[in-house]
Amino acid sequence: MSSLPSQKRMVMLLSIILFLLFAAGYVFLIQPNLLKMNELKSDIQMKETFIETANKKLQEKVDEEDAVFEIPEKPLTDQVVLDLREAEVKSSSQIVEIAIEGYEERNAEAMNQPNQEENDLSTLIPLTFTVEVEAKDMSSVKSFIDEVEGAAHLYTIERVDIPVEVKEAKAPITFTLAVTTYHKK
Repeated sequence: MSSLPSQKRMVMLLSIILFLLFAAGYVFLIQPNLLKMNELKSDIQMKETFIETANKKLQEKVDEEDAVFEIPEKPLTDQVVLDLREAEVKSSSQIVEIAIEGYEERNAEAMNQPNQEENDLSTLIPLTFTVEVEAKDMSSVKSFIDEVEGAAHLYTIERVDIPVEVKEAKAPITFTLAVTTYHKK
């Protein structure tokens, strides 16, 4: 290298320095940003997949909720009793009595009247169940009501009668619940 003229050495030295500067710039500036960009792309792709899955599940749930409240053709008293029993088990309560209000009279009326249009929602017939429940505490009362409201069938809680006074804190609470469901005429 000593035999080369000083200008050629200088050009060679500058080209080596320039090459090293470009290499260092790539390694320290460009490559980390490329890695970060690829990482962000994969993160975005993962989040898009998550959003698609969540949207599908949400749509399925909305579809299920739309189908949940189909009005039955006839009173499904057995299903109501099963739902009440399920609420009883989940809330650690005990059902003392279940009464159906006006079931026989409504049944007789429905048999005597001619059939109207089947899809006419103005002819929905309410069917009210009065349920006497014994719960160990107020949280069990709330749990029972929440279970009835969250059941897969359409129930309206018309009335809850809870005694105002509870003489002993450890005594069970007996309350009455009026639950209404509907069926077509």
